[in-house]
Amino acid sequence: MGNVGQHKALVDCVLEERKALCEEYDLDEDQVMCWAVCDDDNMPYPYSELAEYAHERGVQLAFSRPQFEAFLLQHFEQASTVDQVELYEKLELHRQQYETGGKFEKGNIDWLEEAIYLNPNLVDVAITNSRQRNRQSKSPFLTVHELVDFLSSLRL
Repeated sequence: MGNVGQHKALVDCVLEERKALCEEYDLDEDQVMCWAVCDDDNMPYPYSELAEYAHERGVQLAFSRPQFEAFLLQHFEQASTVDQVELYEKLELHRQQYETGGKFEKGNIDWLEEAIYLNPNLVDVAITNSRQRNRQSKSPFLTVHELVDFLSSLRL
């Protein structure tokens, strides 16, 4: 998704996925917690409007600012960069440790799955680094780490 209004469309997509899941497993929709994960890329309306839109539809919102790739980088280093070119260059260096060929592409994080499989501690590193970055920036840098932290707390 890369169009104006993509954020609300993402919330709608999550609702469709929940409906399909509930039909497949014979569940009530209120039994399934839904999350939409998005970032601040060219958002055409205030965050509060998106949060209200999601809340009214029973969808939790995980939001990253300035962009999700900044959270990905926190798995490997406590970085404060917000420049997209620099972010992609740094992620490319880390990606090369787990996947050969190609270049880092937005939306393709299969290599990160491999990295986490080989080193599950990377998830805790990302959360710790994101918290540290939040304290330094004095404004929301990444809130998506709270979703990861929550999901990690559900581990048995």
